[in-house]
Amino acid sequence: MVHKDTLAGLLLLGLSAVYFAATRTIPESSLSDAVGAAGLPNVLAVVLAILAVVLVAKGMRASRQAAAVPPAPASAEDDEEAAGFRRAMGLILIGVGYMVLAPWTGYAVGVALLVVAVARYERERLSPLLLAVAAGGGLGFWLIFVRLLGTEQPVSRLLG
Repeated sequence: MVHKDTLAGLLLLGLSAVYFAATRTIPESSLSDAVGAAGLPNVLAVVLAILAVVLVAKGMRASRQAAAVPPAPASAEDDEEAAGFRRAMGLILIGVGYMVLAPWTGYAVGVALLVVAVARYERERLSPLLLAVAAGGGLGFWLIFVRLLGTEQPVSRLLG
């Protein structure tokens, strides 16, 4: 049986590869230096890949140790650990959803939807305040990255 850390690590490794491939499409901006606009995203992709490999190794070690020891009855700690794993996977899926939707919705709307999705996932009630925070976050990040820093972000394919 595959240990959950091994599975999570493999998923994160795949995500880091997709993210790294996406960073290769970042155009140079007028603010580019020797590192370039993709410098930080590339570093983040590599760090994610390294952490994923560490997680895979941890899971493989735990699998070997578990194979050497007879299984113990399930405990409340095991249930909490499984719940934490499911929550982490849910957040990763929300992030993947953002990456899929952002080219269609555009950056500002995509960020706003991401804020709402994470808040709802964390059991925050949908309210006018949450919608205002999400809209402000989308607009704020768009102003910072697109207008202030001149970094190209996804433009909506649906809205033109």
